[in-house]
Amino acid sequence: MPHFWNCRKRSLSTPEVSPKSSNCNDCTNYISQVLHNGGYPLRTGNWNKESIYEWWYRKVLWWYETSNTWSAADWLMMCASQYTEFEFRSNPTNLERGDFFLVGLRDNNNPSGPPDGKPDHGRVIVGHGYTSTNQADYTDGCGVNYPIPPRLYTLLINQHCVDRWHVQWDYRLPANIRYWAIHVRW
Repeated sequence: MPHFWNCRKRSLSTPEVSPKSSNCNDCTNYISQVLHNGGYPLRTGNWNKESIYEWWYRKVLWWYETSNTWSAADWLMMCASQYTEFEFRSNPTNLERGDFFLVGLRDNNNPSGPPDGKPDHGRVIVGHGYTSTNQADYTDGCGVNYPIPPRLYTLLINQHCVDRWHVQWDYRLPANIRYWAIHVRW
């Protein structure tokens, strides 16, 4: 596996994404890479892509193949609920560095529909610190820049899809969305 932990915005070269996930093609893959690099072991079993008990990636010839639990937010949530190493908490503000949370932003089967109550995006908690002042962290991913918020000491996240580094944990999240705050115990 390529070394990526110290890289700001880089991940496996060609992650697969389950059709059950949102339009985001890298957020859960990014979370999985952080977990694995932090020491969480792969769970390969029979290399069954659709098992909620397996969590893995592997190189096949020149591309990477992943389990649905590695690459889709709703599948990662189902996998995390199977193992005692993960503890669900009431709110992302109750999380610590290395933990992650998932959010339900849209209908997983119809991205233009209202949220369906299933996770479809995720963010990694990096701890408390000062928010980024880099414009690249406050874009929509398509070239539209949002105003850089005032520098603030707060709970910070990193994420992929729309790449963000050291932004406030709830930056640009709608007020009434569902959270799955997951603490990693090991």
